[in-house]
Amino acid sequence: MSRFYDVKTQARVDSVPKKDGKGTRDPTISDARKPENLWRPSVTTISDVVSKPFLLTWLQQQAFESAWGSAQTPMPKDEAWQYYLQQSAIARDRGSSLHDKMSRMEECPETLQTIAWISNQGYVNMEHEVQFAADKYGGTIDFIGYVKEGADDYMAVVDILDFKFVLKDRQPHESELWQLSAYREALIDIGYAVRSVANIYISQENGHIFSTRHWTNDELASGYETFKSIINLWENINNYRIGHGQIYKK
Repeated sequence: MSRFYDVKTQARVDSVPKKDGKGTRDPTISDARKPENLWRPSVTTISDVVSKPFLLTWLQQQAFESAWGSAQTPMPKDEAWQYYLQQSAIARDRGSSLHDKMSRMEECPETLQTIAWISNQGYVNMEHEVQFAADKYGGTIDFIGYVKEGADDYMAVVDILDFKFVLKDRQPHESELWQLSAYREALIDIGYAVRSVANIYISQENGHIFSTRHWTNDELASGYETFKSIINLWENINNYRIGHGQIYKK
């Protein structure tokens, strides 16, 4: 599903009214084309046009584990397929639920360790789930920590943290660098000095922090150059120039 952020409100567009006035529906790129809608696609919507081998590997693993589980108790094909969908949804939804709690700093057994770690970083202010719409894209930043550097203007220096709930420690995926490099660039454009950008990998099982990956400035600069190329790819695939509507008529 495509997600969009409104430049006027700096917030995510969660729904639009149906034509018949009965309820709402998910926004589409056709809605974004309307001149009155100053919308920007989300960072993840843009990066989804690029193949992600790690995601295919995860799906293969889920399929294998489902097949193995159903083989222990033989069942009809249709029932086995539903079993696979159910098991995949459980794994996906658990990670999403914990991520949402962490982004809100909501305490539960799986978030306590990370909240304690953040509390010891000396931030003078914190923001959670920060939504924005920049020139070419929008997004929601999990966490911004404000740093006091010097006597004045500490509010301009920040750290960006992104939370990943995983079953075991792993290396970062390239798309995570694209995402955080885009977030960093957006904050810099607003006027922030970004001190640090990091992914935190947290156990879904017990909340243990497996690892913290701090991205270097060189990595972030390279990641953003790649992301800008992906923006161009997204525009051409969708026949849509961000901020200007249609590229050409087919």
